Amino acid sequence: MIQVKDTHSVERLEQWQLFCEPTTDNMLDYSLEHFIAALSMVGDVTVTTVSQGIPLLYAFETTKCYLNWDIRLNTTSSREQIETICQAYDVWFNISFTCLTTIEDTVGQGVNQFYPMREVGKLSQLEMMRDDDALLEQLREASQHYHFCRQYAADGTPQATGLLCLHWKKLGLHLEQIKKTLLQQQLWSLSQLASQLSEMVNYYLPSELKQGVIFEVKGDYNALDRQTINKLWPCLVGIVTNFVITIANRLLVSGPKSAKSNYLILYCEQTVQHIHLTFIEYCGFSELSLADVKKIQVQGEKDEKPQRELAILTALLCPVSPLDEVLTEIAMRDCIQKHDIKLTIKDEKYHLLDIALPFTQAEIRGRLIRERGKHYILPESNTQRMVKVSARDIVSTAEQPDLYFCDEHYIKVITLATLLGEDDPSSMLQIKALLILSIAKQQIAVGLSTLPEAIATYHIRALQPHHHAITGVRGAYIDPLVSLQFILDLSALADVYLSKEKPETN
Repeated sequence: MIQVKDTHSVERLEQWQLFCEPTTDNMLDYSLEHFIAALSMVGDVTVTTVSQGIPLLYAFETTKCYLNWDIRLNTTSSREQIETICQAYDVWFNISFTCLTTIEDTVGQGVNQFYPMREVGKLSQLEMMRDDDALLEQLREASQHYHFCRQYAADGTPQATGLLCLHWKKLGLHLEQIKKTLLQQQLWSLSQLASQLSEMVNYYLPSELKQGVIFEVKGDYNALDRQTINKLWPCLVGIVTNFVITIANRLLVSGPKSAKSNYLILYCEQTVQHIHLTFIEYCGFSELSLADVKKIQVQGEKDEKPQRELAILTALLCPVSPLDEVLTEIAMRDCIQKHDIKLTIKDEKYHLLDIALPFTQAEIRGRLIRERGKHYILPESNTQRMVKVSARDIVSTAEQPDLYFCDEHYIKVITLATLLGEDDPSSMLQIKALLILSIAKQQIAVGLSTLPEAIATYHIRALQPHHHAITGVRGAYIDPLVSLQFILDLSALADVYLSKEKPETN
């Protein structure tokens, strides 16, 4: 049990050891990765095989996945929270876990010393906090420091950058004190779940965002039992948190004008064997209207636990994940190839990408793709062909001094696909491109903004740990604002969105 000293309000970062023994020799469903993705939501995860000590990714390439797994989890979460996650995966594994050691007793110094902005969204338990003056005071302090972060980020001077770092750290200290309350809430109904998620979006977002955010939870409020709702809660929190922080970060660097046209729709429905979760986000894409917002249906197989599918979606939606390479394999195999999106690593050193999409003559308009005064035109086509848009052709260079570069491994990528033609808007290709571009535009807008050094450093630290937890490789990533994982996320979302399978109805 993690102990908290009331007199000093100190959390202990502890290391847990989990032994994972598969109950079947067939793990082609990647249930282990999903389990690790769920664990990664509460801390840092390292995984090796017990017998060989080889990294996870290579083990999957060289074995039949029947080995036992030794998992180390560094977290401030309680034993009960870890046990809840394990119970969701007991169909595939026999899991035992124990606390090895307390790593440190310093508030705010742990897995993410430079506190990730995503934690702002994890303060949604207002019902628990309203009667707790100390927690409310922490909330007020956190909001004040976030306000200063925005103020100094807009300044951009060296002195302001130093003050930004100071307030960013103080923000983390306050959030660290209260984030543990998030998953302790026991929810009774889907209406209560909707209320909590709505409060997260509407209460914690800066006022500039509220007018531009449409948030909705749909579904049969009597369809989900209490146990299912409580298992859904952590996954939904991850998705909503990602949405909240994405637009909060964009506001931080781009100003209130970036707050327009943000839509978040969650759709929860439980039939006999399925739970469908809908997530979609359109950010600042001028050609979109509310009528363009579509549902993404995530549907598990009949023999799957619904929580597993939610864990997959949560992992794919969270760009800050220790499972980049593993999720890359999942997305490449299970999502991208289904709809003929071909994505390959062009250059291992820089992780440059080639993205190939099938276009017809009507879909190629020679539309202009602009990047800070540089122009790239996709050629007209007389016959159906494959048009390759190479990231090597659209990389920002150091000739643009207003862009921040950490080192040679961080590059800026401006575009993912060509713009749409004006033909049938219901065509699968156009819908796919619309979905990709609408989300990509928001990322591009942030990536091409003038970023103070501290903010850029935050994004880099978030995606590049000192030592990669799974592969053991020191990461050489492109800029996380437009990262390999982000591109895969878009493709995966588009593939789910375009699925012809319809959900079952009662």
